[in-house]
Amino acid sequence: MNKELTALIKLLDDPDEEVYELVSTKITSYGHEVIPILENYWEQSPKAELQERIELLIHKMQFTGLFREFTEWSEEEEPDLLTGAYLIAKYSFPDLEFGFILAEIDKIRRNIWIELNSYLTPLEKINVINNIIFKFHKYSGVEINYQKNSEFLINKLIETKKGNSFSIVILYTVLCQLLDVPIYALKFPKQLILCYLDPHIEYNKKDENNFYKIKFFIDPIFGNIISHNDIELFFKRISVPPTMSYFRPLSNTKTIQHILIEYLKCYNSTEHSHQITELESIIKLLD
Repeated sequence: MNKELTALIKLLDDPDEEVYELVSTKITSYGHEVIPILENYWEQSPKAELQERIELLIHKMQFTGLFREFTEWSEEEEPDLLTGAYLIAKYSFPDLEFGFILAEIDKIRRNIWIELNSYLTPLEKINVINNIIFKFHKYSGVEINYQKNSEFLINKLIETKKGNSFSIVILYTVLCQLLDVPIYALKFPKQLILCYLDPHIEYNKKDENNFYKIKFFIDPIFGNIISHNDIELFFKRISVPPTMSYFRPLSNTKTIQHILIEYLKCYNSTEHSHQITELESIIKLLD
């Protein structure tokens, strides 16, 4: 295969577009195992145009694999939230390993679990979680900046201890799911926010009184508790009617989809047209 592949790679800089398309299609058919060979050839090639074509081909193959992973994830009975966040991160970091993310999450989970007990009130439980995340492990939130797409990604949050409300919502919600603390994400205008749902109260997604069934809200940036009155003032300040949809807890799939919609805004220029097309295809897949 190597001799044939080498011959095909040399044809990638053929000026004839039809030849290029046929060659790239044939190389792609070999599958992911040829990516290291392409990367090695890229390093050795003195031609900038050939390097660019190899880069595009590698990205195309990696995205095909990522789209397949998203498809399989979305078809699961209960898609795992952390895995979804990991797949978003893989778009920018194709070789990202899941292990180091999982190890950090488990370390934080164990630290929280030691401090939790069944006698704590909901507010006391949240105080424990906040202390471990924001004080002991020193995570901190930053305002959303679409010029810094890394702040949306779970791997960069773990590496730098800094992230925007979207990446911190993932961290917070995943930990609460593992610890059986009833915290859920809500989709607010241009952000995600967290809420505590009392497990003893029946919650109907179509109920107009869902707002009042939520025990309290949590600001993911600082972990601050937010009252119902604060939420009402927030919607008045931004002149948006607080419709029922804002107080409907997001499924794991919808949480990931909403993060992708916001993450897409980091690629808003014509030079990122192929990233926009790719991300839109994943968003549509999750719809």
